[in-house]
Amino acid sequence: MVGIISLITMIISAGPLRAGYYTIKDLEVLEQNRNAKEYLEHAHDIRPSERNDHWKKMTQHMAVVFTSKMIEGRLFNRENFQFIEKINLWPTLTEDEFFQIKREGFHSGYFTQCLKKNEDTVCKLELLTAWASSRKDPDKAVEYLGMFKNLDKKEEALFLSRVLNSNISAFLCKKPVILDLTVKRLINQAALETDAVKFKTWNEEFMNQDCWNQIRPVFDESLMGSSSYHREQSFKVLEARGDLIDIEKSVFLISYILDEPKVGRLFNLAWNELKQIGKNNNYRRRVLARMKNMDPLPGRLFHLIDENKKSILLTQLDRNFPEYLDHYSRTCLDYLEGKKEFPRGNPTPNCQKIFADKVVSPVINQGLKLRYSAIKK
Repeated sequence: MVGIISLITMIISAGPLRAGYYTIKDLEVLEQNRNAKEYLEHAHDIRPSERNDHWKKMTQHMAVVFTSKMIEGRLFNRENFQFIEKINLWPTLTEDEFFQIKREGFHSGYFTQCLKKNEDTVCKLELLTAWASSRKDPDKAVEYLGMFKNLDKKEEALFLSRVLNSNISAFLCKKPVILDLTVKRLINQAALETDAVKFKTWNEEFMNQDCWNQIRPVFDESLMGSSSYHREQSFKVLEARGDLIDIEKSVFLISYILDEPKVGRLFNLAWNELKQIGKNNNYRRRVLARMKNMDPLPGRLFHLIDENKKSILLTQLDRNFPEYLDHYSRTCLDYLEGKKEFPRGNPTPNCQKIFADKVVSPVINQGLKLRYSAIKK
């Protein structure tokens, strides 16, 4: 009786029987036969102390085989996704780059299928979870930013930051989706940030120089564009990157004075710039030559309701840059007389009002006023 009790005690103390557990020999057979799913379901039957390099290599191989089969068979369902994400938690596979590349390949197909099912919220949560334990490859970040349209700003930044400061940003920042998102972020931040020094720091941390070299042409173009808002933000961005030449800076600041300027740092810069160019005839001609290419020509100042403000600014403009007032008035008359072609319409909107404005009219050349009178007869 004592002997039986002792035997039972030994069995209990030894733990549960491992009936149904696979041995390393079993796993070797599964690997040879490429039975990847069964192998992975039983890979952890091997005790941690016995998971040697041989086991590790077989497990990594089977994980790649399984994921490859799912991709080749286009078996992009949630069950397979969850299984792949489960084994991804194994340290042996987390550190295996071959498996990670295959895993990302499966993700591409899976998330494409997922979004087609109109499960955007679930798909996004799965993406964010998978991304957190991924290699965070910049190419994949570009792919996901193009694929997912329901990311909020913080989520979007998780992917965008991997692109803008990567060692291949010179190539990736040309991509339309990256170009578009980056320009929008720069413009929004420029509009929100009132401290030029802080914006400069943020700007430099936001993207590397290689990426900026691809983005910059957009801001160069906007600086001469028709939108005063985009001109202002483009100036701030270019200024923060230290990429403004003197003539570009002058053109913007004079345009700022001419387009309903707001009191602040830019207004102070523009006011001083206007005084400076008033001292240099040759430089003013260069500035005017650039401004002649703008369409429409800056001139909302001429229609300000605040007559006191308009009078002060016009006095300074007439004193320091009369050439622009003359060009604006002449262009207006050319349009009204039909002497020149203007494919985009009147480049001096509502210009005829300036000849009757009691603040603007006094600074217009008398000969031009007589020419206007002749048109109205």
